[in-house]
Amino acid sequence: MQALRLWLKKYFRRWISLILLLLFILFAMTINTLPSLPLEGRKVLSWHGLHGTTQARGRPLTLSHAEQPRQDPPAKLGEHGQKVSIDLAQRQASEHVVHQAVRKRHVSEDTAALAKREARGKSSGSRQEQQPQQLSTEKRGIPGITQNNNSRALISNQLLPPQQGLQGMIKPRMTKRSFEDQHQFQITCAPKCHRVDTLGGQATIQQQPMRTRVPRDLRAQTRQSNTISGKGDVAQQGVKKKEAVWCTKVTQDDFLESWNRGIRSRAEHLQWFSEDDIQKMELLSWGEVISKARVPAHGQVLQVGLGTGGPAIPASDHASRCEQGLCALIKRSDDWFEVFAFHLDRVLGLNRSLPVVSRKFHSNLLPYRYTSGSARPVVWWAPGIQHLPDDDNDQNSFPLTWLQYQALLKAKCNNKGVSENSPPCIGVHHSEWGRLALFDFLLQVSDRLDRYCCGFEPDPSEPCVDNRLHAKCGNPKNLLLVHILVRKADPSKLVFIDNAGRPFQSRDNLNFLLVEGIDEFPERAVSVLQSGCLESMLLRSLHVDQEFWDSQGGLHGLRALVRTVEERGRVLLRHIEERRLRLNRDL
Repeated sequence: MQALRLWLKKYFRRWISLILLLLFILFAMTINTLPSLPLEGRKVLSWHGLHGTTQARGRPLTLSHAEQPRQDPPAKLGEHGQKVSIDLAQRQASEHVVHQAVRKRHVSEDTAALAKREARGKSSGSRQEQQPQQLSTEKRGIPGITQNNNSRALISNQLLPPQQGLQGMIKPRMTKRSFEDQHQFQITCAPKCHRVDTLGGQATIQQQPMRTRVPRDLRAQTRQSNTISGKGDVAQQGVKKKEAVWCTKVTQDDFLESWNRGIRSRAEHLQWFSEDDIQKMELLSWGEVISKARVPAHGQVLQVGLGTGGPAIPASDHASRCEQGLCALIKRSDDWFEVFAFHLDRVLGLNRSLPVVSRKFHSNLLPYRYTSGSARPVVWWAPGIQHLPDDDNDQNSFPLTWLQYQALLKAKCNNKGVSENSPPCIGVHHSEWGRLALFDFLLQVSDRLDRYCCGFEPDPSEPCVDNRLHAKCGNPKNLLLVHILVRKADPSKLVFIDNAGRPFQSRDNLNFLLVEGIDEFPERAVSVLQSGCLESMLLRSLHVDQEFWDSQGGLHGLRALVRTVEERGRVLLRHIEERRLRLNRDL
């Protein structure tokens, strides 16, 4: 008996373990073969959970814009899995009331939006016709939205019929990702972009490109030359890209493509150069020297006649060639700053300087000193300049003292009914003096308004010190202005000549006497100084003159010079702001 008990105890445990393992495997296989819970049942269960939570919090369910395709009415499950039908008639009636309210709200909002856009279009008057605003939709398309031939999205009054069931009345749950996307939109998008909501509740973010602060006149010229009728936003985006290019930082790579091209190919895309400017720069750079003549009382300057491909003119008839605008003045190598001054004049929109280029000569007609050494500035000879008959004072169109100059500034000639020709006026428009003062201050040109160097501490080697002119600063009656010139055909506008100022004048020794008595400055030039685009615009302009670019150290050498002028511009802007001086739009 004892042996039988031990045998049963030993083998019974093994059989019990084996039987339990088989039962577990059979149970698992049975569970896997059972049918899963129907989709409708799961939706009803989830709806009941959400409905109970919502009703417990006391918030009514609202209809979402993002309605999904509705399924058959969900069925409620009983205790033993049987399907129990719901009172569909009562539920559909409540849904229809909610849908009608939402439909009326959508139609009223869309009608108000269209009315506002039409009102803005009518109030614009003669402005450019506004392009219709397009509403963004999903790629798969949204029922209820149609488009006409003008690509304007119109909201149809035929909305979707009331959906069956309660799925459309449940707001889609906002996931963590959707909340982060909405939060990111609020932080990074405003105020540079706006949100356009579509009928289906989907939101599309429309990014508005940043506007670079570009001078008013430059924007107007760009729009006139780039307007594409009928393309709306495409044309505007092209304009903005062309505006922004003037303010981007210049690198050496920007000039690689145009390195071996001529002046025209490098200058024709710069809008501050006119066709007349380009033609004159080409004449000064490539015209063949045919004749020459000395300029009385100016031993350092040589006048030359240049040949072109036009009708031949005898070389002996030098005066006739100059009357036709085919002459130039070859100046000293030390006057290289005049080339810089010409480009600054055009970039600022002053347009008062004569065209200048830098050039090396190899003609046998010229003296040796003009054909050897570094490049020289060559200034176009303007035949219509009015000169005084006195050879010793031929660099003026009329004599003018410092006191007379201050008196005509106070008179505001051609402003407030004051005639340009009545004393103390001399026929020059009042706004011209503001242009001249701004130009001379940026370049620190003293040999015009302050030839006696009274507004700064001159170096002992300055001509005003050697000629003992600086000693006359104590007597304003004896101070004369020089290089005040006008054209015979238009005596109300000044012509700027001899613009080789002081490129290396220190900041603490700037000549503020040049802006004495000036109460207004040209808005176009001031806007360029304020925009921060002067460096990029001026470097692109200077690269047109390849000879000057190379002789001044290229991009590295000229960038330092441009930044010096920019610093003077900031000083002048503070002067204008502190004294609340007026900006003149008559450019």
